[in-house]
Amino acid sequence: MQILIVTHAPRGSTKGNRITADRWARFLTQAGHSTRIENGLVEGQFDRLLALHATHSSDAIARFQQVFPDRPVILCLTGTDLHRDLQGKRGEQAKRIAADSIRRCSKLVLLEPEGIRHLPSEAVTKAHVVLQSAVAVSKELRTASSTGATDLCVIGHLRDEKDPFLAARASRRLPANSRIRITHIGAALNPEIGDAAREQMRTAHRYQWIGPFSHAQTQQRLASSNAMLLTSKIEGAPSVISEAVVNSVPILCTRIPATIGLLGSDYRGMFAVGDEVALASDMSRLENDASFALELTVAVKALAFKFQPAVEQAALENLIR
Repeated sequence: MQILIVTHAPRGSTKGNRITADRWARFLTQAGHSTRIENGLVEGQFDRLLALHATHSSDAIARFQQVFPDRPVILCLTGTDLHRDLQGKRGEQAKRIAADSIRRCSKLVLLEPEGIRHLPSEAVTKAHVVLQSAVAVSKELRTASSTGATDLCVIGHLRDEKDPFLAARASRRLPANSRIRITHIGAALNPEIGDAAREQMRTAHRYQWIGPFSHAQTQQRLASSNAMLLTSKIEGAPSVISEAVVNSVPILCTRIPATIGLLGSDYRGMFAVGDEVALASDMSRLENDASFALELTVAVKALAFKFQPAVEQAALENLIR
């Protein structure tokens, strides 16, 4: 089949939607399909449209249906679709656009199972869950701290919905003798938030923002960390969770639908959105309580089977039939 994948994230971007689009194109090509990734509908003959993001892909979805009225549209919903636009948090126009894209599509893709709770009732029967896979970094590429520090990483671009400086604020509450170091990888999406990150580094000496890295470099940093911190207010299904899981890296994260869907409601490394006191407590416990660190490591290892490439590829192939 000829499959058009549409994402607003440009080639080479480290945004999650582009990484997902690139991975799906690779899987579908390996399965014998012809794939093309574009920012919108382009000239050509296509058997399927696979669109990421209901709002950003709305024009491509509408135009594809006009040109190919009898061919399926498959829409992958993001966190901003589910938890912002469909809830009317960005205004009624964005809500209508997202709802219209959902109405037009043949199938919906959710990247974690809790997302189904946030769908319009009439869309539930269209929903299919496809968990994002990841590949573990080889042991030779992992580097342990030579100073005995506890290295924690935050991975994500500096955006308000990710509460990017919660880890920095929490780090100020750590005991004076703590050897925790927090490294934040991600781009500043505007000059003001970059300035804010530099101010955080000035006043929170354990926190370091190092800007954007390539996906491969980011994976090496993640795999070499003692734990990964995810502080988001909303998420669709952050791929960094599957990446941490397959690398057996413990996760400390906000208790939001996406993390519950991916890690389970009984995962012990969760804290309330915005709760810097709880995050500081969890970081300190991770540093000083070996049994807690082991418990989280065992928990993520037990989930690794769900995030294997073969599982995601099979789910994709089933989806486009």
